[in-house]
Amino acid sequence: MGRIQMWRLAPVIGAALLLSSCQIDSTAPMRAFDITNVAQTGVPVAVNASISAVFASRSWCQDEGAMAIAALSSAGVAIQPVACREVGGQGAGQFSLTTSLVRTAGGRDPSTVVEEVLDGNPVRFAVFPHGTRKELLSVGIFLDVAKLEAAKAQLVKMPVVQEGLDAGQVGLSLSIVVTNDLPNMAKFYLKDVSADTDPSYDQSVLEIPPGGSETITLDPEAQTKLMQRGWVNFFAMAVR
Repeated sequence: MGRIQMWRLAPVIGAALLLSSCQIDSTAPMRAFDITNVAQTGVPVAVNASISAVFASRSWCQDEGAMAIAALSSAGVAIQPVACREVGGQGAGQFSLTTSLVRTAGGRDPSTVVEEVLDGNPVRFAVFPHGTRKELLSVGIFLDVAKLEAAKAQLVKMPVVQEGLDAGQVGLSLSIVVTNDLPNMAKFYLKDVSADTDPSYDQSVLEIPPGGSETITLDPEAQTKLMQRGWVNFFAMAVR
């Protein structure tokens, strides 16, 4: 598997899960076939993210993780604790988050699109027609920013934060591992993302051969847009 920016920073979905951890590493896998199939049929598919987080201690992993899970889980997005272990005097947490990839055509009122796509869930991925090129499908991430902020408000009331033992600082990013399970070369057009440590790759075309995989990471500027408006384009995939 090719990895271009592998487990570098914390993803937004990881930040939504563990709001006060020191460091979060996560990845969400996605198949090329699922992208095209959801676009054609409108039938959602599950997206399972595995999340690793480092806390100041094992007990903080348990307490803060439980709070975030209670605040952010929904009927459509399952957040499950896997383990909290003590490693080198810190807490190493393992969590899983299951959401979905859905189809959207946008909406007449742009201010309601995020709410419509989320449908009561804290985070979802969506595939939709590219704004200017008919041969491309866009894949974006949608986030309930208000719910995230409400969870943060609960977090700051916890004793470890009130006592100044945890600054509540999170480094975060969001990565998708795309696998080309189609019979032909797949092309992904990158915008607002980084596909390598080399900045010249920004907004470039990423080609993945049949059976190949690559990791695409949302860049800091796009993360800021996501937190401001609740959605951002992740990449576009050529469908013909």
